[in-house]
Amino acid sequence: MLLFFVIFVISLTLYQSKDIIKRLQNNDPTLQVLGLKDNNIRYRGTECLANTLAMNSTLQKLSLHLIGNNIGNRGAECVPNTLASNSTLTRYI
Repeated sequence: MLLFFVIFVISLTLYQSKDIIKRLQNNDPTLQVLGLKDNNIRYRGTECLANTLAMNSTLQKLSLHLIGNNIGNRGAECVPNTLASNSTLTRYI
């Protein structure tokens, strides 16, 4: 039986951010749901997340939440292309 983590993170530290990105890059099968509300994510963070999600094949649900994040127009442009190319993400908000 495979256990998985449901991660809804508020106010990530830099270390936690890097850990989540690394787990996404490594296709960690225990990371299937990720919520990122109120993390003050900006364009560069959104771009990094989008690039990582484009290669990820294990995350199934993503909740980026515009509330509490400052991704701006440039960041918002990164996300749709990534979501279209990722076949394992079945739900995102």
